[in-house]
Amino acid sequence: MGNIYYLTVNNSDIIEYCTLEEGLKLFPKELKKRGLWEKVDINILGINMFFFKNMSLEFNIFVCKNSSSTFDVAFFLDKINLLKDYDVVFSFKQWRGIGQFNRRWESPMGNIYATMKLPSTWSVHNFSIPLITSLYLCKYLRDMSLNTMIKWPNDIIILPESKKIAGLLSKDMDHSLFLGIGINVNIVPEIKEIHMPATSIKEILGNPINPFELFIDIVKHIFFCYQGSALGLDVEEVKRQTQQYLAFMDQEVSIVSQYRCLNRAKIIGISNTGSLKVLVDNQVINLNSGTIVLE
Repeated sequence: MGNIYYLTVNNSDIIEYCTLEEGLKLFPKELKKRGLWEKVDINILGINMFFFKNMSLEFNIFVCKNSSSTFDVAFFLDKINLLKDYDVVFSFKQWRGIGQFNRRWESPMGNIYATMKLPSTWSVHNFSIPLITSLYLCKYLRDMSLNTMIKWPNDIIILPESKKIAGLLSKDMDHSLFLGIGINVNIVPEIKEIHMPATSIKEILGNPINPFELFIDIVKHIFFCYQGSALGLDVEEVKRQTQQYLAFMDQEVSIVSQYRCLNRAKIIGISNTGSLKVLVDNQVINLNSGTIVLE
């Protein structure tokens, strides 16, 4: 049984100070009405906690009003042994969000910013964790009537405009594996890269959504998908489904990485490890990282 812990901080450069009363205001009203919270007498390196209990969760959720990034908080909690496998850190906003290639990411209140700790030995036959999670998330958002596709290697976009609505990122730290999840729920953040227009769920569906309630539902969905994957997964089936939702299949694009730029690269599929297979000058190339830019 998991709990939802709210973090309040006395002195920290990764979590902004928040009172108990402020924390309660940020939770869904029905939880507060039920009184499912109690003060926890824990103080570790200046971090105090209170939590909501009796939730139907198989993991813990640590919630911040504001943080440098959920990665930073997850790394910190993991170092002091407060984070177990599949536990998640959620922040209502971040002042130093992290994107692909360690890009700084604007993170205003109203969206989902989270980091989940995965088992260090967890793998799906070495298939890319952000990519397979993108598949799970893409299918979930489609059930919300959103025309989502996977933009390799770690983004979810909306067609036909090819606007980004979510992104995922994995990081290894001190032998622990973490997965970052960012979803534009109500706010479209300012993105400096001109090749990456963005949108939000609210912009498409036309009504605001409580990001924390949506987050709980999504992370429970991802957790149960992970549990099923751990019991056994057909890599060929994962490839087939990923390619079914892969944006720009059979189209020519440019792919920019930290080391090179490929022009007129035709996307032809996904490898057994989740790398992108492209055709350039009649030669098949497997790419492990990069950013797709439309021609």
